[in-house]
Formats: sequence, C-alpha cells, structure tokens
Amino acid sequence: MYFFPDRLDIPGDLNWREVCEDMPIQIECSRYDRADKCERNEHGNVWATWFVRTNESQCMTYWDRMEDKGCTPGRSGMKRYESRLMNLHDGDDWNTMCNTSPATIGGVHYDRPTVCEDKNGRTGIFNHPDGWCW
Repeated sequence: MYFFPDRLDIPGDLNWREVCEDMPIQIECSRYDRADKCERNEHGNVWATWFVRTNESQCMTYWDRMEDKGCTPGRSGMKRYESRLMNLHDGDDWNTMCNTSPATIGGVHYDRPTVCEDKNGRTGIFNHPDGWCW
C-alpha cells in the first residue's frame, strides 16, 4: 500500500476526488492507472492510496533462449553463448541490468555475462567451459 499525501497542485475549479482517482503512477516496475482510494482531511489535503501486490519476479530481468555461437575465438576450451536481456523497463540502465542478471548454462551458474553488448537488442555474451573447443 502506498500513500502520496498533499496534492496541493489541484486547481480549485476541478473536483479533487476525480483528479485523485484518475492519478496514474509508476510504483516499482508496475504502472497503475488510478488510485484505489482517495481521501481529504479537515485541512483540505488530498491523500491517494494504491494497493500494490508485489511480485518481485515481474520486475526482474531474465535471459531469453541461450544461443550456442560455437567455440569462442582466441579462448581455448571456451564456447560462446549469447542471449537477449528481457523484461527491461523504461528508465532502466540496460548496461547495469545486464551486468547484474545471472544465468545458468549447462548447470554452471554465472552472476553476470562475460560481456554486455547492444546489438540487435541488449545482449549478454557468456564464455562457458567446453572440452571440445581447442
């Protein structure tokens, strides 16, 4: 539940309740088109309340299908995988999100990609050990 008090910028010729109820807001990674509840206290201050169901997985970035790009050039024993970063939101710093999004490839956990690139979408490149790449 979020409260945003004291919307003093509501012009006097407008209905405070209508303005409050139609107030869109971005909370965490979800957009709400209207407040769930609007109140006005004895001093005339308007309070809007939004009831928010938090689901952290909605906000998290994740990797699309990993593409096997073959052996990593110049890196003996390593295979290159690439994947697009998904679930970016307006205002996200894609490079930070890329460098903090974990992945698991062949049972091996990676805290972050080896490299992040902006090519045909935000892409993570992972160098993964492979005994066939020599």
